[in-house]
Amino acid sequence: MYNKPQNAFIDERGNHGFDFTKEGVSKYFVINAIIVDSDNVDSLSKNIEIIRKKYFQTGEMKSSKVGSDDKRRFKILSSLSNYDYHIFILVVDKRKLYKDSGLMYKKVFYKFLNNLAYNELFKSFNNMTIIADEHGKREFMLSFEKYILANHPSTLFSDSHFSFTESKSNVLIQLSDFICGTIAINFEEERKYEYIAKIFKIIGNKIIRIAEWPNIHEDYVFDYENKLQYSEFDKLISERSIFLVNEYLHRYSDSNDIDRINQCNFLKFLLLYTRFIGSDKYISTYEILSNLNSFNELNINEHYLRSKIVAKVRDEGIIISSGAKGYKIPTSENDIYSYLNHSNTIIIPMLNRIKKCRDIFKLASKNKYDILSKEEYKNIKAIIDHSE
Repeated sequence: MYNKPQNAFIDERGNHGFDFTKEGVSKYFVINAIIVDSDNVDSLSKNIEIIRKKYFQTGEMKSSKVGSDDKRRFKILSSLSNYDYHIFILVVDKRKLYKDSGLMYKKVFYKFLNNLAYNELFKSFNNMTIIADEHGKREFMLSFEKYILANHPSTLFSDSHFSFTESKSNVLIQLSDFICGTIAINFEEERKYEYIAKIFKIIGNKIIRIAEWPNIHEDYVFDYENKLQYSEFDKLISERSIFLVNEYLHRYSDSNDIDRINQCNFLKFLLLYTRFIGSDKYISTYEILSNLNSFNELNINEHYLRSKIVAKVRDEGIIISSGAKGYKIPTSENDIYSYLNHSNTIIIPMLNRIKKCRDIFKLASKNKYDILSKEEYKNIKAIIDHSE
């Protein structure tokens, strides 16, 4: 968990209504947080202010002022990509909420959103100050403030606050508005894949999480029918692999064990890429470590990633493809073979070395000394004996 003081500048898009035939009723509710180390707030504000003046002159940096001008939006995003901050996004598809769940009631709906946002943010950032736009003091933000005060009291080791300020005087709230609107457009207007892919190409290294709810695994299914070459087993591999990841996340979502939290963050990052970047893309070790370390004060290294994260989730039956290009959730037969090929280059040579070592000492001792005679090595012994 990250205990270093953080500031989260929050903005949201959407409303409570569920009659989607009415004009102005959103299909989604999107919450965005711009997360910044507290000691970097001033320097970041100065840099973002330069960009605001360049593109918005005397006005605020708002997504609504850019509208449907994607060329201008992407140009602004490119300018915003050079600075040190992280983006967390929660997206709730209101159309998939059950009508008999009680979420049709505004108070219940906001409490539900509060719980989702709180669990995602404070699970990884224990010491966080939330800053929101005080204009109109929107109902969700007021309810979120009460929820945090009730569920996350200050302690000797963590100190969390919630404050409102005018967006006119806080350029980082304006930044959150711009990013939130940019992401919300993708969902609300059901943009094509190229739009979100372009966003990730520009600021993907800033996005540490897009948490979607409900987390329905069918949304991630490999589009094998539109792929020029595919195996009859691709759909099975994709669906089962993603189902197992989601089941693991559900099982350990409330764990406070640091290794479990890192394992869940790792799997969420793989899902993020599968969902928004492309099901055929491997994620480099560098990208994974960069993402994981945005949630950790302790510097996670490659050894920890392999031994405490990848190996452990695989031990529990989660299928992770890996190779020279990195890691991914398998969505095709090619991914499975890539994993097997990579494993084959490690396992078989190691077994051959053990066999040679065993044969040397068996020969020298006239079969009296077998290095694999210990109970702990019975599985290796069985494999080598069988291969012989």
